Amino acid sequence: MFFVFFSAVSVNAQTKKPLLEQKDTLDKYTLYKDRLVLYSDLGFISSPFFMSFKDTNNLTRSLSYRINHGITLGIGGSYKWFSLRLSYMVAPNIENTDRYGKTSYFKIHAGFPFKQTYTEIDLLQFRGYALIFADKKIPNFTEKTIVYPKIRTSSVAISTYYFFNSDFSLNSAFGKSGNFNTKVASWYGKASIDYKEVYQKGQMIIPDYFTENVYDKDRANRIGAFEIGLVPGFAYVNRIKNWQFSGVAGVGVSIQQKYYTIGEYTRHFLGISPRIDTKINIGYNPEDWFIMLGGELDYTQINFHKLVYGNPLFSVRITGGYRFKVKN
Repeated sequence: MFFVFFSAVSVNAQTKKPLLEQKDTLDKYTLYKDRLVLYSDLGFISSPFFMSFKDTNNLTRSLSYRINHGITLGIGGSYKWFSLRLSYMVAPNIENTDRYGKTSYFKIHAGFPFKQTYTEIDLLQFRGYALIFADKKIPNFTEKTIVYPKIRTSSVAISTYYFFNSDFSLNSAFGKSGNFNTKVASWYGKASIDYKEVYQKGQMIIPDYFTENVYDKDRANRIGAFEIGLVPGFAYVNRIKNWQFSGVAGVGVSIQQKYYTIGEYTRHFLGISPRIDTKINIGYNPEDWFIMLGGELDYTQINFHKLVYGNPLFSVRITGGYRFKVKN
C-alpha cells in the first residue's frame, strides 16, 4: 500500500543535511507547504443509483442499480499549493460476475488551496451496473438481477469551499499537507459547477416492461444535468497529541439545466435538486508522516415530472503517506 515511501526515502537519504524548509506555522495549525507529500490509499467505493417513476398503469415504481464492487487503489501527492490523486480498482469485480456483471472505475482529483478557500476538481466514471431485486420488481421475472454492462455514470465537478474562520485550513484538517495544534470549528459555504449523467448506449435504462409509449421519458437511455450548487455547512477539527480527527458536513441545493434523451430525441428543463456533502477523517498525524481513515458521502438527484434519478456516492479508505524535505 505504501510503496511510494521506499522510492522517495532513498532520494531523501542522499541529502547529508536537511535544508531549511519553509512552513506556515500559525497558532492553530501547521502547513508544510515546501515539503513533497506522497501517499497511497486502499479503500472501498460504491455508487448505486435508483430510478423512481410512474408506469403505464400510473403505479409508482422504484428500481435500484448497483456496481460490482472491488478494492480501490489511490496514488497521490502534493507540493506547494497543488495536490493530485488518481484512483482505480486494483481488485475489481470481487462479487459474482454472472449476477452483477463487471464494473470499471477511475477518478482524478486535484486540489488548490488559497487563503480561506479550497478548490477541488473531480473527474469520475463507473461503467457496468446490475438491476437488483429484478425478480421482485418485474412480474413473472425469475432472475434476481439484470446485468447492464453498458450503463455508465459519470461526473465532472469544480467546487470551492470558503471558510468563515480564517484559522481553519482544509489542507491541514484532512491531514496530508499539514496538521492542527488544537481544535478549530468554522461555518463554510461551498459553491460548485457540476455536469453529471447516467447513460446506456442504444438501450433504455428502465426495462421496457414498464412503458409502452415510445415518447415517454421512462424510455430514456440518457439522463443528465448541468448544475450550479450552493451548500452551506460546518467544519471541525481537533488534535490530541498526534491523533487528529476532522470533518465537514453540509446540505444545500443545486439549480439544474437537466435533460433526458430517447434515441435522438432530447428535452431540456430547469429545476432544483438537493445536495449532501460529507467528509470525515481520523488518524495519526505527526510531523513527518500520517496514516488516516477517511469516509465521504455525496448525494445528487435529478427530478422530472413522475421520474426521479438519485445517485448516492460513498467511499471508505485508509491512507498513508510521508512528507519529504526537498531542495529549494
